Amino acid sequence: MKKIIAAEFYKNALYWIVWAAFAACITASVTLINDQYYTSQIARLPRLRYTVFVEHSARVMMLGSILLAAYLCTADFSEKTVQNILSAGVSRKSYFLSKTIVTGAYTLLLYTVCWIAYGAAYTVQQKGFQIAVAPGEIAVLFIVAVLQIWVYCSIVNLIGFISGSQFITMVSSFGWMVVELLARGVLDMAGVVDMTMLRMFPINVLELSSQKAVLGELYDVSFWISGVYALVFIVVLNAACCFYFDRRDIH
Repeated sequence: MKKIIAAEFYKNALYWIVWAAFAACITASVTLINDQYYTSQIARLPRLRYTVFVEHSARVMMLGSILLAAYLCTADFSEKTVQNILSAGVSRKSYFLSKTIVTGAYTLLLYTVCWIAYGAAYTVQQKGFQIAVAPGEIAVLFIVAVLQIWVYCSIVNLIGFISGSQFITMVSSFGWMVVELLARGVLDMAGVVDMTMLRMFPINVLELSSQKAVLGELYDVSFWISGVYALVFIVVLNAACCFYFDRRDIH
């Protein structure tokens, strides 16, 4: 299993789209320090200095993660090499787990690097390291945010292993994100103030993170519920995907 995962890491590192996704997301993260709305929010509420980064980078990170995960999980299908890998003695469950682990690791690395890039750029701009939120709160925010991104990776995995098509996987995953945004808009217009439903939608959790920071609710159970929902979705979606892939015919 370790050799399969190592080989998957190496193979994926050779894809140009991986480097393009990292470059695009890092650039978008760094440029946030010059966003006028973003800087005005921070000037008004210094506590948002780092937490609001999650809100404003949410859509970029989701798009980057979807693109990256969709390409990585369907690359072997697109290149018609999945049959060769399985016929070489790799079990379907080992293949699926290696793909899932490596895709999750790449998206985690992507998000981590973007946080570091933003922090470094902001430190240079301000000529010194500044923080208005406790490190523990940032850790909570980071963990919950990563879980939201992994929900999308799980959705991408499910669509990718069922369809075997990069195009269908990307379009369907982007469509899922649009549906989430529309659902939030409908709830807002309907005057729904109960956040329970919104915690079910990953991108909304990320975009509402700064609100939780202002209210001091990053340590609160209400924010962790978003992480619990995400964890349940990740387990269920990947279990269903693994079960399906283990039984499907591959031509």
